[in-house]
Amino acid sequence: MKSRYLHPLGWLAFFLFQISEDIVDGSLDWLAVRLTFSYVTAMIVCFYFFYPVVWRRVIGEKKYAWLIIFLPIGIGLFIGTRFLIEEVLYRWLVGQGNYRDPYQFGYVVDNIFRPVSTILLSLVAWLLRRQSELKENRAILEKEKIDAELGFLRSQINPHFLFNTLGFIQSRLFKADPEAASITTELSNVLRK
Repeated sequence: MKSRYLHPLGWLAFFLFQISEDIVDGSLDWLAVRLTFSYVTAMIVCFYFFYPVVWRRVIGEKKYAWLIIFLPIGIGLFIGTRFLIEEVLYRWLVGQGNYRDPYQFGYVVDNIFRPVSTILLSLVAWLLRRQSELKENRAILEKEKIDAELGFLRSQINPHFLFNTLGFIQSRLFKADPEAASITTELSNVLRK
């Protein structure tokens, strides 16, 4: 299975897991599905803010102080996404949101710690991907190193072997056919240049 399908399938499985208890006991209603959808969507937004953007900059570039800026932004993205879906979109579409008065500070307090698991999950996913990339890069570099060493050895062995062989042929031909021996010497001199 291609890796580009893993994330969508994982999020779908997580969504189904979230509503599975309601499915099993037969108490599934559309309000639960809508709220679970908004929660999972907010998690996805938060996850993909941290996974490719934040962790690459913070850990990959070793700029750990950026977390002071990125953590509140990520938590705000989670809260804002959930608020927009539940309290704006759902109220507009179906006339019902999740909170009676969503504009109170309680909405923020209720949702401020919810993205922590998503942020940690994105960190683990990024570290696993980074480790896999480093392992692949190490294998490529090792192969290139071996190929370079073999190429260097070939470049050292081939001329040495060739000139030894020509020298041997010349020594054998010197007594039997002096003209062939001189041609072999000339060939050896031409190849050395």
